[in-house]
Amino acid sequence: MFSPESIPFELKALDQWCVYRLEEINGQRTKVPYQLNGQRASSTDPKTWTSFNAALAAYQDLEGYDGICVMLTVENGIVFIDLDDSMEDDGTIKPWALEIVKNFNSYTERSQSGRGLHILIRATKPGPRCRSSKYPHPIEIYSHFRQCCLTGDLVVF
Repeated sequence: MFSPESIPFELKALDQWCVYRLEEINGQRTKVPYQLNGQRASSTDPKTWTSFNAALAAYQDLEGYDGICVMLTVENGIVFIDLDDSMEDDGTIKPWALEIVKNFNSYTERSQSGRGLHILIRATKPGPRCRSSKYPHPIEIYSHFRQCCLTGDLVVF
């Protein structure tokens, strides 16, 4: 489900958006960011990004794009927390993930698969690592040089 109206205004105000396509790379489906001219976008090159409205229009009006994404930078101060496999089959949040979501009390949405959660917070990422398997469940945390593919499928609890 894609609900652009639920994406926070402060994210929409950034000119750091792209569209993406699901593509198979090395045997895995991955989200590849694109500029509006059909060339690949880069999470490190602001010249390849556009406004939210332009990315949304391209996604809605042009064939071949699977969604939109915002590019994270240190300067925008947004941290993206990705909780894979955090939803039960009945659509409820697994207890371990619910504890994390409640601790951050921030914008939280269902991922494209419907099986995971995305949390966006204003913060500084603690340390250089982006992935942890030490917690009982894998968690990914990104603050820059990364695309964040959003759904706007807001989680309310």
